[in-house]
Amino acid sequence: MVNWILFDQAGVQNTLVFTHKENYTINQKRFPAKILQKIFYTEDFTKYSVGKLSEKELIGNFIKSENLELRIDEFVELFKQGTVPIKGMYKLIDDLSRKYNLAALINEGAEWAEYKFQVTGLRSKFAYRIISGEIGLKKPDHEFYEYALKKINVKPQDCIFIDDAKKNCIAAEELGIKSIDFKDVEQLKQELNRLNIHY
Repeated sequence: MVNWILFDQAGVQNTLVFTHKENYTINQKRFPAKILQKIFYTEDFTKYSVGKLSEKELIGNFIKSENLELRIDEFVELFKQGTVPIKGMYKLIDDLSRKYNLAALINEGAEWAEYKFQVTGLRSKFAYRIISGEIGLKKPDHEFYEYALKKINVKPQDCIFIDDAKKNCIAAEELGIKSIDFKDVEQLKQELNRLNIHY
């Protein structure tokens, strides 16, 4: 019987960062989204997302490599500006949290996962937050899911996992966790109903 619902964060709880405007402004300085997005495609970001590099190192190196007129704290504020909750997701998660246990399974550095929770207001809805930057493992590695199941103390068949990356859903399915490849809130509601999840 399903009693846990496991949620991804970026692309499910909030939109991908720096994707809803063409430019972002701080202290009268304007930066194109395309430039700021580059940070997610660096080797440093990969290291940060598994706890092998600090947030300050990641941002500092990026600012230097892109020759941006930015301080680290300004980049953090831009990151928060660039984080937008997915419409309708707060209510759905709030409703689900009244009948099911929820956990967040996140590929992210610890600080950035927290910034996203600050923006969405969803942190308190999750009994557990399993963050790659804290445990040194990432989805779709099977070890990540095995760690999460052990931490939560739940069997694969008692969970549903929701992620916007198909490869992450496939990996969870391989371990016996029913998964939903997230597209939008209405599609998610339909999929949950199909799996007899009522809220």
